[in-house]
Amino acid sequence: MFRKIDLKKSLSSCPEQKGRALERCIVINSLVALLSFLWLILMNKGVFTLCGDYNAQAIPFSVGMHKAILNGQSWSWGIDLGTQTVGAYSFYGLGSISFWITMLFPVSATPCVMGWLYILKYIAAGITSFLYIRQFTRDDNYAVIGSTLYAFSGYQAVNLEFYTFHDVTILFPLLLLEFDRMMKSGKCRLRDGKPFILVTALSCLNSYFFFVGQVVFLLLYFFLRYGERNLRLTLRNLLLCGIAGLWGVMIAGVLFLPNILFISGNKRSSIQLLLSQLFPEPKMLLYLLKGFLFPGEAMYDSSAVYNQRWTSTSAYLPMIGMSGVLAYLHQKRRDWLSRMLLVLIVAAFSPLLTSAFLLFTEANQRWWYMLILLMASASAIVLEQRSGEKNNDVLKTAVFVNMAVLIIYYLALNLMKWSDSEKSLVCHRGFFFLIFAVSLAGLLILRRLSSGARHFCLTVTAWTAVFALLTTAYVLGYYRFADGIRETCTQKIRLYSQLEPINDQYRYIDENMMLYSEGASGLRIFSSTVSDSIVHFDSLFDFYKQARRLDKTSYAGLAELFGGKYDVTTDPKGRTPLRTYQVNGKNYYVVERNACPIGFAVDQVITERDLKKIDVSERGLVLLRAAVIQPDDRKSVSDLAPCVSYRDALNAIQTDLETARTASAGNSHLDPSDNAGLVFDSDQEGYSPSGREADNLSKSSPGKKVDLTDDELQEVAAERVASDSSRAVKNFRRTSDGFVCDSDNSSDSLVYFSVPNDSGWKAFIDGQQTEIINSGGMMLIRVPAGTHRISFRYTTPGLSAGAAVSLISLCALILYVLSDWKKRRRAALRRSFASCNR
Repeated sequence: MFRKIDLKKSLSSCPEQKGRALERCIVINSLVALLSFLWLILMNKGVFTLCGDYNAQAIPFSVGMHKAILNGQSWSWGIDLGTQTVGAYSFYGLGSISFWITMLFPVSATPCVMGWLYILKYIAAGITSFLYIRQFTRDDNYAVIGSTLYAFSGYQAVNLEFYTFHDVTILFPLLLLEFDRMMKSGKCRLRDGKPFILVTALSCLNSYFFFVGQVVFLLLYFFLRYGERNLRLTLRNLLLCGIAGLWGVMIAGVLFLPNILFISGNKRSSIQLLLSQLFPEPKMLLYLLKGFLFPGEAMYDSSAVYNQRWTSTSAYLPMIGMSGVLAYLHQKRRDWLSRMLLVLIVAAFSPLLTSAFLLFTEANQRWWYMLILLMASASAIVLEQRSGEKNNDVLKTAVFVNMAVLIIYYLALNLMKWSDSEKSLVCHRGFFFLIFAVSLAGLLILRRLSSGARHFCLTVTAWTAVFALLTTAYVLGYYRFADGIRETCTQKIRLYSQLEPINDQYRYIDENMMLYSEGASGLRIFSSTVSDSIVHFDSLFDFYKQARRLDKTSYAGLAELFGGKYDVTTDPKGRTPLRTYQVNGKNYYVVERNACPIGFAVDQVITERDLKKIDVSERGLVLLRAAVIQPDDRKSVSDLAPCVSYRDALNAIQTDLETARTASAGNSHLDPSDNAGLVFDSDQEGYSPSGREADNLSKSSPGKKVDLTDDELQEVAAERVASDSSRAVKNFRRTSDGFVCDSDNSSDSLVYFSVPNDSGWKAFIDGQQTEIINSGGMMLIRVPAGTHRISFRYTTPGLSAGAAVSLISLCALILYVLSDWKKRRRAALRRSFASCNR
């Protein structure tokens, strides 16, 4: 039986010994991190790039945040069609310490700095987990092993594509550590909870998404570790812990409150509580089991079960796998750690219980880092206490069971036929064998060492570091090179850093790399957090995917409606380039295409209900002529624009097609070929006017349509763009908090702006506020005849209130700290006088 850990004795161990152990922790984790990352940084001449979301989101969004803060922007034009800065970037690290470190450097240095910050993140995760785990070990050298297991776990490896996730794994051990210190006597003392309040604030600022799961975890942790039979004491402790946690959240209110308001209308944050999700499907069960048994892999190209799945499904501990956890649980000890491990492992295999860590909004394994910290703690305890013969036999048995399950799993997946449509669940046999061999080799080495190796702790530490390096470097290399293509991320950074706005009324037809430019914006930006108004617009085209946005080049008329006038290409196809840029000896050209300005007057409206009766392939064309409105708004605009039916809208398309052909025969200036799908790279989705080739569209039922060919769709779009452009607002200029423009119409009119209608917008005509009408997620206003100055100003909802709450809460904490310090000082002086009087 494992000996009982004396926490007080552990905490009072020799400070010099603890200092040496901390130094070893820093050295070992630093070496592994440096060796894992340095070769990629040097190979790319200082710039650290990977693939997927790291290149497309982490780097450009860090650059975008940097520029937005320097320019004082409350509204970021560079995120899709535009999104509030706080809501757009908080999920991507706006409140993280690592991002604010990049603010110390020039924005151009961000891609270089982030690679070194990744190394620091791994080192910091090792240090904070060491501080937590050493509570449970008498020899801090075993806590060093636990820190390496945590910092270089499979979870850390698979999430290399998600840069901001690694900030969370740094702060979480500190959160638990300070919670334990606040509860160290089994009785919560708020005066001991001041560090916990600060760490709670940092965690909440860092990521509201992960913080929700941490709150759920802390509730479990409280009841399973500190729950008492004395109900009164338990409720008292819970109340004081809640006060401390709420205090920390209030300090983080400057970001937390605006983000809660921002995501409250997002369908991705809606609760989905289904009892049918209590148990996983058989295939998902195998995938979850693989996450515990095998080293982590690149999520976009896994070797078995699911080839692609971005759910962060890995809990592998370098070398030892699940052996330490199995050995700890095998003792059937009724301690808090056993209970926590059992509850969390059961939750890990239940989609319903897993979703509890995200308040039942979705089920993924992004909370597993919390389980991994306890797994690493249990493993460190087991390794330290193997000295007894009985304990050593338990560890050997656990290693044998882990090996047996691993081998059976590997053989089963290779030999069994899964279904008629899916003959095998192994996607890449060679890579699957490789991770199997690494996992098996680690267990064989551990079994050999547990048989009586000299300098057991030192040897296990060294081998753990070796396996941490192997598994981390393998995933890094796979993310960087496995697709067989040397990514041109660095080349794109150089190109897009040169781009500049040509006309504020228009956008580029490009993606996230536009954030490197000096103020230009694109309309194909991929982000998980955008304005709810953009989600509303996507629904007009029957697009309801949670984590992706409708490609604005999917249907005829969409790119034109949103001002997608400029395109970057290597082949101008006979067109006169507006700009020419050269990168590494290769020329890139900015060319024009037909597009509406961001603001223009409309003379028709159509209800959402009628719009959805039209086939999705032709709805974009309708919106080029008629602004979409809700039925309740018909009366407010009826005097300015008639509300057309879907039949009228379809007839107008046919009429415009005939007009376009007549204009073309008469050598008009219209050139439909301008909309023929210019794209920057061959790996991007091409322009598909009919939507037939778009691979990211939700299914929709066929509606009424004219049934035009792609060329005819382009002809109608070109005709309508010309008409809309003649009614454009003038002198359009973007500002840090919105935009301004001038109107000069001969009669009262409705002016449409292809800018998301967030609740923070206020519109003014000649300084007088006017009503904003929701137009399918975009904005529509009434403008009187004559010359007028129109201005839109954006104020982030909840930001001022959140900042006030943060300031008041932080000041209250400072006063509380000072007051407590004075009380302690007076008490110390009284004790000193009392001892002198004796």
